Amino acid sequence: MKITSQLAGNEDFAPLLQQFISEIPERISHIDLALAAHDVALLKRILHQLKGACGGYGFPSLTEEAFALEKVINNETSLKDFESEIVRFIASLRLMTADPE
Repeated sequence: MKITSQLAGNEDFAPLLQQFISEIPERISHIDLALAAHDVALLKRILHQLKGACGGYGFPSLTEEAFALEKVINNETSLKDFESEIVRFIASLRLMTADPE
């Protein structure tokens, strides 16, 4: 199942949306690097950026996931406490599409 942008099909916005989606693999790589380095501050920053960007590009469910992860990270003391949730979020990011259904 894909996660389709609410802006899919908007011809004026299509190039920007495609650009955003094309950058997701790089953002996932940054998340992976932050996880490997146990860099919680970087994870927070990436999630905060994705929270706003996903909302702006028409992915409210991903915005909600990023927001929930931000809250979890702020309340947990160990990366192990929320690593599996980050992995699920990455899986969701991989489902993003700009193709209208």
